[in-house]
Amino acid sequence: SGQEGSMEALNMVIQDNPHLVSLVGIGFVTVLGMMNSVGCTTFSREGRSLWIQRTMPIKAKDQIFGRVLSSLFVQFIGIVVLLGSIAFLRLISIESIFWIIILGILGSIVMTELGMIVDIFRPLLDWDNPQKAMKQNLNVLISMGIGSLYLFGVGYLAVKLLNWKMNILFIYGILGLIFIVSIYGLYIPLKRLVERQFELLE
Repeated sequence: SGQEGSMEALNMVIQDNPHLVSLVGIGFVTVLGMMNSVGCTTFSREGRSLWIQRTMPIKAKDQIFGRVLSSLFVQFIGIVVLLGSIAFLRLISIESIFWIIILGILGSIVMTELGMIVDIFRPLLDWDNPQKAMKQNLNVLISMGIGSLYLFGVGYLAVKLLNWKMNILFIYGILGLIFIVSIYGLYIPLKRLVERQFELLE
């Protein structure tokens, strides 16, 4: 922060390409959704008590909704820190904040659902230490791998659209559409997996 020359150079780049802050911020928030491990361990953390969930009058869609919200709560902390840091450096506008929050949250929901699919498909329920469910859970690495491939594909598309000189609002629209379609597309198999696994649990 004491190197004014570096900050001036960075400010000049951002002034020429103001949308870069938004796109990088969206990507960063989405990465946080992949790395916070809350979604991809949501069922494993229940341990041997997961069978109790099927005895409760809670529908699968409500289970999914509640678990996604718990992951997004952690995400919100990361978003506040990110936006606060960028605002401190005076590199962000109100419009950028809007797009980072909206598209970042949509991307985070996709990452959470991917992790939940992996975790419900192969939950780690036999553990004697709560930390094992998160820190020694292979589901976390699998989810990160799949999420990285997804995010790489979306990022590659965004770079291509930028190179083609597409309007930034059009790019935001494409990213939003991809995230929304992905959310719905992942919700369907996730709901079926939750219902099936809860029936098989003993």
